[in-house]
Amino acid sequence: MHQLIFTKELYACEDDYFFYFTINMLEACSIRYNVPVLVIRIALNHLGFMIQDGAVTIKPEHQKYAMDKLGAIRSEVIHDYVKHLKLQVSSDYFLDLTRQYLDASRYVDAATCIMKFGFYDKFDILELCISLVDMNKVQQAKMLV
Repeated sequence: MHQLIFTKELYACEDDYFFYFTINMLEACSIRYNVPVLVIRIALNHLGFMIQDGAVTIKPEHQKYAMDKLGAIRSEVIHDYVKHLKLQVSSDYFLDLTRQYLDASRYVDAATCIMKFGFYDKFDILELCISLVDMNKVQQAKMLV
């Protein structure tokens, strides 16, 4: 039995402990934008390699939990997150997520989703570029164009 730090939840096996610990760490790192995306990518890829090698087994309840956390994961790694955890996600979900990012003024995340999933015809790219430039995120605006 393992106990996750700062929780009272006990997990039946090491797979559960490792999975939930990693997903919660990914969420915590994604929320704090001062954490470099490289740190998140390393943790996610490590989990992906462990799943691929059979060291960690993904159960349906793991996939459900991962789906619940998908909206909190940093947009730069969403594609890898879905791929490594073998989640079944429709493009409509990502379209709605991009709209949520725009509504929350998370323009960099919205731009990333637009580029990754090819939603150029679904949004006002000029307005988004202006918002990015206003935020001094010229590099993201250039990539979007």
